[in-house]
Amino acid sequence: MASLAAQVLSGTVTVWHGAARDLIDAADVAAIVADLVDNGVWDETINVASGVAVPIEQLVDELERALGVAAQRCYAGTASAHRVSNEKLLRLAPATVRLGFGPEYHRGLVQRALGAAVHV
Repeated sequence: MASLAAQVLSGTVTVWHGAARDLIDAADVAAIVADLVDNGVWDETINVASGVAVPIEQLVDELERALGVAAQRCYAGTASAHRVSNEKLLRLAPATVRLGFGPEYHRGLVQRALGAAVHV
């Protein structure tokens, strides 16, 4: 996010057609891992993700609005439409629900990225 915000601030951002990202805060990853360990989860492959892939175009739009700038978008190839399920994660680490994953979760990450972008 900080890199994307820095690109928007620079005036030019590279966007892959169809790209989307499932964003998650590093602090939330740490809490999830702790919850999994507390629940005795071992030898499992688990997607640690919010479960919502946000289109890059939407993230750029939100960053532009928040920063009060309009960046030129340079489009590159086409991204794959792979999406990550967090169904198993929610089953094995039910406390993850308190993190507020859903369609609005990424907005807090956008706001934190803005603070980081100012320092880039």
